[in-house]
Amino acid sequence: MKTIHKIASNKKLLQIHFCQIYQNYKLGNMSFGLEIDEMNIEKIFPGFLETFDFKNVDIDFLFGQIRIDRRWTSDSFSCGHKDFYYFSDNELEINEDINLENFPLLFYKYKKSPFNDLISINFYGSIFLYNHDGELLNSWNANLYDDGYCNIDFKFSEGLLEIIIDDENNGDYREVFKYSKDDKTLKSLGNTDDETYPFEELDLLYKIIDRNIVLAAVENNGLNLQYAPAFIADKEIVLKAIKENAEAFIYCSGTLSNDEEFIIEASKLNIKIMGLVNNNLIAKHKILQDLHDEFKMNINDDDLPFSIKGMDLDNLPF
Repeated sequence: MKTIHKIASNKKLLQIHFCQIYQNYKLGNMSFGLEIDEMNIEKIFPGFLETFDFKNVDIDFLFGQIRIDRRWTSDSFSCGHKDFYYFSDNELEINEDINLENFPLLFYKYKKSPFNDLISINFYGSIFLYNHDGELLNSWNANLYDDGYCNIDFKFSEGLLEIIIDDENNGDYREVFKYSKDDKTLKSLGNTDDETYPFEELDLLYKIIDRNIVLAAVENNGLNLQYAPAFIADKEIVLKAIKENAEAFIYCSGTLSNDEEFIIEASKLNIKIMGLVNNNLIAKHKILQDLHDEFKMNINDDDLPFSIKGMDLDNLPF
């Protein structure tokens, strides 16, 4: 198992750091919007980007050629880190004979998972995910052009993590992954924008899943409420579910399904729930009777929730 070591920044480390940024840039591993002016570097220091011979090369000038191009402006890139971190079995000695290509990645910010051996590294808007052996498992990039950011959340247990990518143009994107420490694999459980997301897995994960994931699940398909029993009394989530599918009403808590005010509010979102409300409860409240009459007048049999198709809606005890 490798260890994260901390080291004070110096000229040699800054040279290594620039090389690593440039290498990831050329490999397409950097966030959209981060640009390096290769033409200007070649103009001032011909051949440098081929040899990386730092003799007589101004490191501050090199970092000055890295910019973040945004929709309305272009920001100068700065590298003012006083300290760096790196993965290694042992602390490294920094000298002039260091092999730049084999030097471990230098980074300035990281986050450890409290549940497993995962470590996320923030690398100028990108997220690189490693395990304790220093193996790169995956990476994600932000859209810096639209003032975006990328974040990873380890607040789930049982190997679950959530990637959050957000920007002003495309909005919020979230994807949940499950990590297996035994075989060092990372499996996507889907994202909240994808209709193929296997939300049925929520019946296994609801105790540890984020509320926002459940909210997105019921917005995508109201019947997903049945897989999240921890949230069946959560008014906002239940209303979102009912709005998408009236039949979600049968999965909400007894407290809500017998609450006149809640039923009235829910019926405004989806009048079809009046075909699922307890008949005895309807008989006790005039306003519920009126809502049920409205339901019967405006709903065709083909529009009914599956659980009440074929019922005689006029033959009720009130």
